[in-house]
Amino acid sequence: MGVPGAPNYHQFHNWRRARASASLQTTAPSLRNSVHLSASGYSQDDTNSPRAREPESCKNPKARESKRLSPSATLRPLRLREKSPLCPITDHRSPQSPEPRALTPPRARSPKPIPQQTHPKLALLQQERPLLGRLAAPKPNPLNNKPGSPLMKKIFPILLVAVVLVCGFGSCAAVKGMAAAKAALGSKTDNIATVTRGDVVDKVVETGTINAVKTVEVKSRVSGRLAKLYVDAGDQVSAGQLIAEIDPLETKLLLDQNQAQLSGAVSSVQKQRLEIDQRKLTAQADYEQAKQRLIQIEAQNGAQPTLTKAAIEQAQTALNSAIQDRDRLEKSVHPNERVSAKATQREAQANYDVAVSELNRQQELLSKGYTPAKSVENAKQQLDVTKAQLDVANDALARLDSQLGLELAKANEQIKQAQAALNSAKANAIQDVNKRQDYYSAQQDVAKARAALQDIAIMEKGKDTSQATVDQMSSVVSDAQRQMKETQIRAPISGVVSKRLMQEGELVASLSSFSSGSPIVDIEDRRQMRVTLDVNEIDVAKMVINMPASVTVDALPTHPMHGVVKKISPSSETAAAGSGDPVVKYQVEIYITDAPKELKSGMSAKCSLEVVKHTNVLQLPLEFVAKDGTQHYVEIPPANPKDPKAKPTRQNVVTGAETGTNIEIMSGLAEGDKVQRPDFNGPARKGMVQMGSDDNGG
Repeated sequence: MGVPGAPNYHQFHNWRRARASASLQTTAPSLRNSVHLSASGYSQDDTNSPRAREPESCKNPKARESKRLSPSATLRPLRLREKSPLCPITDHRSPQSPEPRALTPPRARSPKPIPQQTHPKLALLQQERPLLGRLAAPKPNPLNNKPGSPLMKKIFPILLVAVVLVCGFGSCAAVKGMAAAKAALGSKTDNIATVTRGDVVDKVVETGTINAVKTVEVKSRVSGRLAKLYVDAGDQVSAGQLIAEIDPLETKLLLDQNQAQLSGAVSSVQKQRLEIDQRKLTAQADYEQAKQRLIQIEAQNGAQPTLTKAAIEQAQTALNSAIQDRDRLEKSVHPNERVSAKATQREAQANYDVAVSELNRQQELLSKGYTPAKSVENAKQQLDVTKAQLDVANDALARLDSQLGLELAKANEQIKQAQAALNSAKANAIQDVNKRQDYYSAQQDVAKARAALQDIAIMEKGKDTSQATVDQMSSVVSDAQRQMKETQIRAPISGVVSKRLMQEGELVASLSSFSSGSPIVDIEDRRQMRVTLDVNEIDVAKMVINMPASVTVDALPTHPMHGVVKKISPSSETAAAGSGDPVVKYQVEIYITDAPKELKSGMSAKCSLEVVKHTNVLQLPLEFVAKDGTQHYVEIPPANPKDPKAKPTRQNVVTGAETGTNIEIMSGLAEGDKVQRPDFNGPARKGMVQMGSDDNGG
């Protein structure tokens, strides 16, 4: 059977065979053979396979080329399959058989009909060489491309399986190669670390908004039209400076009306007061006089029995005390003083007698020549001293006797006076009856005066009501006067006007308990600026008050600033509804200590805080330190790592500060020590494709 367009097809087939032969040189022979045999539908040992029946001309390239390039050659239908290493592409023709020979697939294979499609190899070549593919593309073969043909039913599932196998084997080889390379590299570099000395610094970096610490929204306490506004955004103002005025006309009218009502109320109160004063003069005087007399007599009547009893007891106590003082003088004080004076006199007499004896002895010794004259002089002096002391003691004893007699006489006189006072107090007890009679009389006089004052009390109540009206109107007038002053709005603080929220001529609502009022301007005191941050709960636990911070602003890249933490919110911030942010955050305020004049509210700032900084300490990468319970440890590599039986040595260490990459080693290792990456002892990873082996957690 002849095929239209055969010469063109053979020219393209010749180029395709050369191209495919060059591209398949890197493919494994076993894989090519398996694909060739699978696509052909025969086994390798099958003698009836097309490869076994190939002529010698197919095996000889020169004969194959001359046979193919002959224009008069009769073509048989080409069996599409993967080429073998020996004969990449063959048309399975016999030189003795001019007629085409059709290959019938095994009857056991009966795939389902598939849609018409192009040969996979031809499609690949067309993608790589679009222009050449368009020039050399063969015309559709109605015998081979017909849907449902036996050839297409067999080829499509075989090619699909072959493509899947090739892709699977290639992926596995690539993955294993990458894992082997990574394991080889890691075993030499990544799995060994050296203990170094350096700084362990853990920083918290957050972004926030700059604003002034003190910001005031200026509002008016008076409603009206804004008559004057003397400042604009950006102006510098001082505390107490006039910045705006509210039209005072309405407030002035209200003040005048309230003052008129107050004057009328005051006149009414004054009239009532004069009437009350006239009727009160006599009655009040009588009442006060009776009341004072009653109070006096009541006090005397109530206190008289107590006073009488107290006077008697006091006189009796004075008498007893005088008697006790006399007895104490006679029995204790005088004898003791006399005994003391007598003892002093006796001691002085004894000293004098000793001095006399000593003088006599010294004179006798001097007469015999046994002592110097100086000793005699000393003895005389001592005798004079003791004689003076004896005279003093005798005089003191004589004066004491005279003094004791005087004290005893005085004590007896005091006893007599105390006895007279006691007798007088007992005689005054009769006054109790007289005081009770005077008290009853004073009560009657007060009752009469009170009855005369009842009318005056009623008039006083009326005056009190009028006075309350005066007080109320006075308060209203004071408030109106305050409102007049409030029409002049002054700056509450010194600072910069950050916003001008109203214009001249607009109506201003007053600040009251029912209204928040209309803001006129915003004033900021930019002498102290701050950055407000929202910090997560892990980082905020590392911060403390007065912790230093570095502040950078994108708008001012040449002005690095510094600050300190002044406030850490004690409670977390509530996430906005619908935000879906599960992170718990706390508000932190950082006060800028060197804010430039160019800094403005609302700018974004990045704050960096060194929450942990340990300088010149031993450190290791974090992944080289393992933890067993509460104990940290490292693994020291064996001395001979090539020995398959050698195992690393476990070394317990004490760790300190920790960052996201490094950890401080406080004890257990020295600088320069080598450690090995610990084996991974977590759960095994699961999945179809894994990079490397799970033996070491790689």
